[in-house]
Formats: sequence, structure tokens, C-alpha cells
Amino acid sequence: ICLDYQKRSPDKIRFIFSDENVGMHRNFAGIWHRARGKYVAFLEGDDYWASSEKLAKQAALMEANTMFSMCGAYTEIAKQNAAGVWKTEGRLGPEIEKKSYSFEDLMPAYTFHFSSVMLRKKIVSFPLWFWNIYCVDRALYLLCAERGPAGFIPEVMSVYRHHEGGIWQPLNWEEKAKKSEHLFRVLGAHFDGKYAPVFRQALGNILWSYMAEAFKTGDSSAAKKIYWQSMRFLFPRSNGHQLKLTISMFIQLYLPSLYTNLKTFGNKDVR
Repeated sequence: ICLDYQKRSPDKIRFIFSDENVGMHRNFAGIWHRARGKYVAFLEGDDYWASSEKLAKQAALMEANTMFSMCGAYTEIAKQNAAGVWKTEGRLGPEIEKKSYSFEDLMPAYTFHFSSVMLRKKIVSFPLWFWNIYCVDRALYLLCAERGPAGFIPEVMSVYRHHEGGIWQPLNWEEKAKKSEHLFRVLGAHFDGKYAPVFRQALGNILWSYMAEAFKTGDSSAAKKIYWQSMRFLFPRSNGHQLKLTISMFIQLYLPSLYTNLKTFGNKDVR
């Protein structure tokens, strides 16, 4: 299929392939250095662009706003049900809609899905650590945002097909937690500790979400380990609400019978 497209548009499409599996990072590096355009957009795995105007609209936005280092859009999440039918299950994108997002805006959350992003190629310089982290997208956004804000087009422009065949999904919860901690430690060191409190909070929140998912799927052993891992980043800055959640989760993990009794008692009508 790729060769067919290249034959039809040889002036626009170059097909780059490897005789063997070179891995995600080497593949990314090889394609990046072969890219000749002013802007770079990404489309990986089974994801797809949902708008025929995506590239044109993003390039126009970047041309009109030369301070933008990159831009993103909304991405639909598609999951396959038991019958093999793909169903839309929400979307990815910023919680608060703005025309642009600063470095500080992009630090705490995974604001844009990779399939929705276009960036200005010449502004990015890759540090050596970039090729040893588990994912490139989040780190790439921050390397871009160092040089200028990210623009935003409030439209669904891509679809993320969520399934177990990707690189990230097959990892167990402990592996995900370990890789996430490594990523944030590397980012913290790269920015000389300048944003340490924000990175700590973001990592703590990510680890907490992994812990909750592990607990929900019945993997209590992993949930307990990640619970204490998350506490190293969340507990020192806990407010009253976080402390209540922390205690509640501890009881669920280590004293499930007590938690059940307390919940039953709390749900009884007071007469």
C-alpha cells in the first residue's frame, strides 16, 4: 500500500523501510533526520487522521503565528468491543480550551495525542537522553515548548485506536510505573530542577492512576507497590482532600474487610 502511494505521488511521498526491526527510537531517529519539510506531523501504529484538512489548517496556523513551536488538536479514542466493532470512547485533548499553551501548561498533563501534533522542525535539538526514554512524545512537547508556546485547533483531527497490540499497553502496571518515574527524573535533571515541584506532582498523579487501575483489575500486589511509590511524590505536598484519599486507599489495600464494613455502616439510614 505504501509503495503504491509512493508510485502515485513520487514527488510528495518517500517510503522508508528497514529489512529488520530496528526498534522505536532508531526508527524515529532515522525518519526524523530524513524529513526535509519545514513542519513535521506524526501518525503511528493504527491511528489515523480524521480530517482531510488537518495538515493544511495546522500549517496555516503555524505560518500565521511564528512564535508557535508546535500545535495540536483533539483526538478521539476508539476501542474495539467483543464483536470486533470500533466504538468511540471519549477524546483526548486539553481540559481547558485556549488558543495557546505555555511550557508550564504542558508540564502537568499529556495535553495532546501524538497523532494530532505538528511541530516546527528546525527548533528541536535532541539531548542524548532522549533516545533512552520509553516514549518520545511528552518529552518532545517540552523540548518544543522551551522555544515557544503550542497552538491549538479545537477540532477532532485524529483518532487513537486503543488496543493491546501497541508498545505501551502490553506492559504491566509496575513496568509502566518504573518507566514513568525514569522519564520524569530525566526531565527534572534536564531542566536543572527548575520545575521540580510540578514534575513531582505530575508523576505522583500518574503513579496514583496506575495504582488505581491495578487495584481495579485485581492486581493488589502491584497496586500496593505503586501506592508507596506514588507516596514519595504526593505525600509531602498532600492537602486535606489528598490525605483523605490516601487513607481511604490504604484501608482498601490492606484492610479490605474494614473498608467494606465502614462503607456498609456509612450507607445505612440513620433512624
